[in-house]
Formats: sequence, structure tokens, C-alpha cells
Amino acid sequence: EFRTLPDTDLGNLGPDTLYALRQARSWQLALPELTAGLDTVAKPIPSLIMAQPRENPNTVARRLRQLLGVPIAEQRSWPSTEAALKAWRAAVEAKGVYVFKRSFSQTDISGFCLADARFPLIVINNSTSHTRQIFTLFHELAHLIYGVSGLTTRHAQDISSLAPEAKAIETACNRFASAFLLPQEAFPWDLFATTTSDDTISQVAESFCVSREVVLRRLLDRQIITSDYYAAKVHEWDQDYFRDAGAGGGGSYYANQGTYWSDAFLNAALYQYHSGSLSIGDLADHLDMKARNVSRFEDFLLKRGK
Repeated sequence: EFRTLPDTDLGNLGPDTLYALRQARSWQLALPELTAGLDTVAKPIPSLIMAQPRENPNTVARRLRQLLGVPIAEQRSWPSTEAALKAWRAAVEAKGVYVFKRSFSQTDISGFCLADARFPLIVINNSTSHTRQIFTLFHELAHLIYGVSGLTTRHAQDISSLAPEAKAIETACNRFASAFLLPQEAFPWDLFATTTSDDTISQVAESFCVSREVVLRRLLDRQIITSDYYAAKVHEWDQDYFRDAGAGGGGSYYANQGTYWSDAFLNAALYQYHSGSLSIGDLADHLDMKARNVSRFEDFLLKRGK
């Protein structure tokens, strides 16, 4: 599945990560049953925007933005990176890609994706910052568009040890995610005509609800900065990777579950239950919770307007 990863990286995956991969595969296998009789997306994003890593990432990114129907003005109107993450996740799910979240014991895992013609899915590390989750979402979506499953770690920019084919894919995924989130035609290049100061980078990052690293990558792609400068800044901003422990951490069991599960997956499972195709026990198995908690969880979702 993960042919872009070297054997050493695969060998270092922890038990929790391996469990997450198996769990995600079980969701993928359950979706044909859960979506039976539902008017689902006929062709998910990877079937509509098939591309090769050698293609211009700006061109592929423009095709995706047109498909999602999210203009730059709307992106810049979002009040926070948390709001941006929710909006991007909903837009991607509306086009047939199931997006789950979870916490990883192996904290350097950013997320992964499992390719599939009908039910592609992405799993994001909820313990990382909102901007990192946004980047991971589109990095993994790029993997799906390029037709391969992928797993991304905290230091994914260090791809020097990868085989040529894998290096080409990872480079393309990084460039695609940056090109999508900060389109070439909307990027304020004039601000960087005489400076690449931290303040200017932060200003642009906040304006587009992205990380400083995404801005830095656009400058690198344009050769406004060197790869050494990029690497030094990424190292300096290393803690940007993690979420602030005091910002939205913890929460109730039901709130966490509501965040972790793909809305599209939840909707399909609950539909099958209420239509009589699933028993309460079957539904609880699909949602990995005790049967007595299911109705409380659904009540919580309804109160949140899900």
C-alpha cells in the first residue's frame, strides 16, 4: 500500500499506528454496506482529477479548487484556522473523500490516506495544529489524486533518502498542497520584493488561514529563498506542528467522537440503522462504542446541528 515509504519507515511504525491503519481499512470495507441505497457521490475527487506527479502542481491545484467551489475570497473570510479546517474538511467530504481524525500515540505521524476507486479516505492526527491538519488534508488528497496510498510524518520535508519515484511523489504532494492553499495568482508576491521577515510571513499565513511553513514553501518554489533558509526556518518553527494544549484540548467523550468520525460515514451508518438495515449492536460495532452510548451520541450530534 505504502510504496512511497522506505522499509525503515514502515518498520518504525508503532502498534497504535498499525492499529489505525487496520481500523481505517475496516471502515473502507464497511462503506459499500453502509452506503447501499444512498445517493452518494458517483465519482470521488481522485476519479475526477487524475494526475501524474510530473504535472504542474499549480495546474492540478486550480482544477481541484474549481471542483470544490471554494474561491479565495471565501477562504480569506474564515475567522480562524479552526473554522478553515472544518470548511475544507466538509468541502472534501462533499466530493466523496471520507475524512477521519484521531490522536496518535506515535506523535510524529501527521496522517495517512488509503486509495480506493469508490471509497478513498484520509485520517488526520487531531493532536497537531489546525494549520498542520489543513496541510495534511491536502497532502494526503494529493496522494489520492496521484493514485497511491500515503503516510506522512512530522518531518516529511526530509525526502532526500527516498527512492526516485517516491521522492517525485512526495515532492509533488508538498508542492500541490502549498499551491492549492496559496494559489500563485492570489499570493501577495509584492510583499516579498524586499523582505522575507517573520512578520510578513506571519501576516500572509494568518490572512489565508495557513501555516508559516506553507508561505515559506511558496517562496522556496519561486526561488525567493534558498532550501537552506527554508530548512532553517522549518527547524526554528518546529513547535508549530503541535496543537496548543490549552486550545480546545480534552472535551467530552461525545465531543471527541464527533470530531474524529467522518460526517459522511456517520450519516451513512445512522441512516442504515434508522432504515432497519442495521441493529443497534451492528451500529455500535461500526462506531466502535458501547450500544448504550449510541443514542446519547446521536443526541449530541443533533444538538450540534450535525
